[in-house]
Amino acid sequence: MLKQQFYTQSPLDRAAHWRKDGEWIAAKLADPSTRIVPVWRNRNLVREITPDSFKAVFLAPGKIDSTFDQPVFLGVDGEETAWFSIDISTLDEAKADSLSPAARFIDLWDLGTLLDGGEASILGYAKAMTHWHRRHIYCGKCGSPTEVRDTGHQRMCINKKCGLPSFPRTDPAVIMLVTAEIDGEPACLLGRHERWPEGMFSTLAGFFEPGESLEETVAREVREETGVIVDPADVRYLGSQPWPFPASLMLGFHAKANKLDLDIDHDEMDDARWFKLSEIEARKETGLYLPRRHSIARALIDRWLEAPVAP
Repeated sequence: MLKQQFYTQSPLDRAAHWRKDGEWIAAKLADPSTRIVPVWRNRNLVREITPDSFKAVFLAPGKIDSTFDQPVFLGVDGEETAWFSIDISTLDEAKADSLSPAARFIDLWDLGTLLDGGEASILGYAKAMTHWHRRHIYCGKCGSPTEVRDTGHQRMCINKKCGLPSFPRTDPAVIMLVTAEIDGEPACLLGRHERWPEGMFSTLAGFFEPGESLEETVAREVREETGVIVDPADVRYLGSQPWPFPASLMLGFHAKANKLDLDIDHDEMDDARWFKLSEIEARKETGLYLPRRHSIARALIDRWLEAPVAP
């Protein structure tokens, strides 16, 4: 199994029992010890400590007002301090930056492991909740506006003839390292998309379709993208990672290939190749780049490099 992944080290208890307690929520939003996690146009507020280290910046309740979207209750920490996120995207950049002059809003993707793991988890949680709210302003059944319930953990259609409730959604996706033996040497299958930096290759990934098992999704995605054949019986689950880009859950697998011939779907990816273990180990000399260390894709590859055997 994989070690604990980045974005999974949240220090918060989500304390769902408080979400419906309006009196408790109102008291916490008036409490100066409460922490507010601002999200501005999908970016998070951070302060640079050194070029290789950043700290998340959280606000006190006095920094928010009624012009912003309703706060989303995230939970409580070990000190029973309440945490909320709030979308301040209606502000222009100068106004947003003025909330904390020593800090700035940066895309979480650009920060990665430059942040503390617990702080990154909170920022990712806030970012994902904001993303969901922006995409559920209207009812998916009748098209009427929705209103926020349960301190941000539900939206309800205001049309009394409909009244459809909606809840925060996460898109599950499989991500897999496919391996084989080539010329007597362990090898893994990696692919790349055109938009990626030159020389970067990563594990394959894809979303579920209705009626599939996890293992069947892995086999289908590998076959569709590369032509390589994987038997679902040779697929092993290794771990998961919340992925707030924008709101996915990555389910990590290791799979053994039965048919190695490549037939790449170039609508899906720019390139895919088998890389022998020696080629991965010599990547600094060849200009091969692996995914970032905050990703489960990198964890899957690193695990295989430590023990390059079948799943």
